[in-house]
Amino acid sequence: VVSTQSTGPFSGSGQAEYGDPEYLAAFRCIIKPVAEQFCPDIVLVSAGYNAMSGHDNSSYSVTAECFAFMTQELGRLADGRIMIALEGGYNLVSLSQACEMCIRSLLGEQITHLPARSLKCAPNNFAVKAIEECITIHRKYWQFAHYLNHISLSVYDAVKRDQEEVDTITALASLSMHHPNNYSQAGLSNGQLLPNRT
Repeated sequence: VVSTQSTGPFSGSGQAEYGDPEYLAAFRCIIKPVAEQFCPDIVLVSAGYNAMSGHDNSSYSVTAECFAFMTQELGRLADGRIMIALEGGYNLVSLSQACEMCIRSLLGEQITHLPARSLKCAPNNFAVKAIEECITIHRKYWQFAHYLNHISLSVYDAVKRDQEEVDTITALASLSMHHPNNYSQAGLSNGQLLPNRT
């Protein structure tokens, strides 16, 4: 069971706004890594859409597009065997928007357009601290090493950092093929240069 609200990292909301940047950071750094390591046979989602704007709890402002994107990513697990059960959401306008977007995602429509703020804004400090605390508690059960430096980043910056790491590894691998003694001269092995992504 992985949660972001009732018993999860954002259960103590009210200090700051929790929107797409915060939810995407939690999804990227906690939910997705744990789900991928667990390798589920089926994914069951208790969908509480009361984290969208328009509800009494003004601390949350997650968009329908964000919910649909997370649904799309979860659909890559368990050979696409995913079930979503409506659990919450009491504003009929935002509830219908979120349900429609997630159903589109389940039907195979690619969710490629998130609001610019969702991609370019970093999560707030309260969310970063909550995610760090959650990882500290669960790291004895799951591997989070690759994501520790991503927590405070926006989606845009996290993707950019990943690409830079890939480019660096590719360049080093290319260099080693042309100069087989470079690693030994530097006192490093090929394996030591690769980041731990587990």
